[in-house]
Amino acid sequence: LELCVPLGMFGNIKILIDPLQRYIHYEQAYLAGELDGAFSQFTVQELRMVVNSDASDEQLVWCRESLKNYRPQHVLTDDIQFRYCNIVKADVPYMNPVWYKEPRSYDQILSGGGKCGPRAWYGRFVCKAFGIPVWGVRQTGHAAMVRWTSQS
Repeated sequence: LELCVPLGMFGNIKILIDPLQRYIHYEQAYLAGELDGAFSQFTVQELRMVVNSDASDEQLVWCRESLKNYRPQHVLTDDIQFRYCNIVKADVPYMNPVWYKEPRSYDQILSGGGKCGPRAWYGRFVCKAFGIPVWGVRQTGHAAMVRWTSQS
């Protein structure tokens, strides 16, 4: 039900995320062992904050593959608070963003940096790629993200 209202893709809102294809994407990623170990324990409410990623399925695959190869320590860390999203602190420069092609895409944030908004967008993108529930917070001139962590 999360995608019962059309969701436009990041960088090109005219391209809509297909709800059935999104389900299949996460099902296949889960069965292939590509998602976080906690994914299978999430409630429907928590999963709503995963499948509503505005990234294409191809971008989600790219994110998982590139992070595992480029910065495996962000995938393998025992620190679940910063697992995956620590890539933002390590590799997304805090600067005016450089958008070097249209449509905008998440890979441009990794290479072109950004301030609060793009950095929060990238953090949400990478967590959702690995099946971690995330939601965003906005206020004038600022953006942030909140992510699921275990209560134990």
